[in-house]
Amino acid sequence: MSRHGESFKRSVVDSYLGGDESYASAASMHGVDAATVRKWVALYQAHGDAGLSGKYGRYDAAFRLSVLERMWEEGLSYRQTAALFNIRNASCLT
Repeated sequence: MSRHGESFKRSVVDSYLGGDESYASAASMHGVDAATVRKWVALYQAHGDAGLSGKYGRYDAAFRLSVLERMWEEGLSYRQTAALFNIRNASCLT
């Protein structure tokens, strides 16, 4: 279960996207890590509100391979790739 609800995540994202806060200041203001804010913002920008909702599941080997191939072809980071494919935890790509 997610530690933070969708409305909380949305408020953190909105505070960053409002333009007055950096990742670090938005994180500090809401009591979360700056990397978490970065991840939530990337998910929101790629998928809208659906990117902030809870998602549980497993990814089969064929899907993971296709994701990795796209990452390598486009020179994307693990974080960018996870956001693009709406994968919550980039470590499952390694």
